[in-house]
Amino acid sequence: MPHISVISDAELTAAQRTEIRALLDAAFDGDFSDDDADHAARGLRVLVYADEEIIGHAALIARSMTIDGRAHSVGYLEGVAVMPALQGKGVGRALLEHTSLLTKERYVIAMLSTGEHAFYEKFGWQRFHGQSYVDENGVILRTSDEDAGLMVLAEHLSWNVAGCQIVCDWRIGDVW
Repeated sequence: MPHISVISDAELTAAQRTEIRALLDAAFDGDFSDDDADHAARGLRVLVYADEEIIGHAALIARSMTIDGRAHSVGYLEGVAVMPALQGKGVGRALLEHTSLLTKERYVIAMLSTGEHAFYEKFGWQRFHGQSYVDENGVILRTSDEDAGLMVLAEHLSWNVAGCQIVCDWRIGDVW
C-alpha cells in the first residue's frame, strides 16, 4: 500500500535525489531539464512510496510574487509526477489531495503551470484569468504565452477578474 511522506529538500539523501530525478525524467519523457530540477529544490517534497520505492513526487516551494501591486509569498508547485506505469491508478490523486491540503495549510495563495488543467481542477485549483509578468532585474516583462497554463489555489481571492496582474521573480529556465 502506498504511503506519503513530506520532507524538506535539505533532508533528502543522495539516493532519494537520484531516485526522484529518475522518476521525473521518466514521467516527463526525458523533458525535465536541470533548470526544472533546480526549480523543484529548496522547498518541501511530497513523496509517494510503494515498497520503499518513490512512485510519486511534488515539490512545494516559496516564490516572491507581486499580485495587483502587493507583494506575496506564493506556494509554487513544481515537478508533479507519477511513475508512468502507475499513472491512472490513483497515485496522482493521492499525491494531489495531500499536496493541495499541505499547500492550503502553508500558503494563502499557490500557483502552478500545467497543460493538464482538468486534473488539477479536481483538487480545487482554478485557471488563472489575468495577466502574467516576470520581473527581470527590475524590468517587468509580459509573459502572455504563459497565461493559459497558470493555475491558482486561493480561497479568499477572486481570480476570474480579467485585469488581475501577477509578477513572478525571474529565474533561469522557465520563469513560470
